[in-house]
Amino acid sequence: MEPVAIVTALLGIVSIVSRGGLLFAPEATLALQRRLFSNTGRTRLMGVFVIGLGVALIVTAHEPNPGQARFYLELLGWFVAVAGLGIVIAPGAWGRFALSILEAFEDPTTLRAMGALGIGFGVFLIWVAFSVL
Repeated sequence: MEPVAIVTALLGIVSIVSRGGLLFAPEATLALQRRLFSNTGRTRLMGVFVIGLGVALIVTAHEPNPGQARFYLELLGWFVAVAGLGIVIAPGAWGRFALSILEAFEDPTTLRAMGALGIGFGVFLIWVAFSVL
């Protein structure tokens, strides 16, 4: 399996895991995310994980045969890594921003729709990883 496909499948799995709870238990997922972002240490740990995903994308872009997607993979990797660095540097501000977005959509139906879209996007990425790449 190509490294590009592995990273794409990993991103799909992360999308499914991070948004799956919104589909089945939106209130409980919202409470879990409130707890996650209330502590700066946990938010920084998530930022380190995001930086790792960005670095994986950058490294994948420099594989011998990434195809035409090399520029876009590296660009996405740098964007994700810089965003993760922002999370590590300012976890409180990022946590408030993330919670404000989720609390703007407190309606369970809207949260379920966000979860369904996130799961659909993750399934699409996994399909791309195994069928296209």
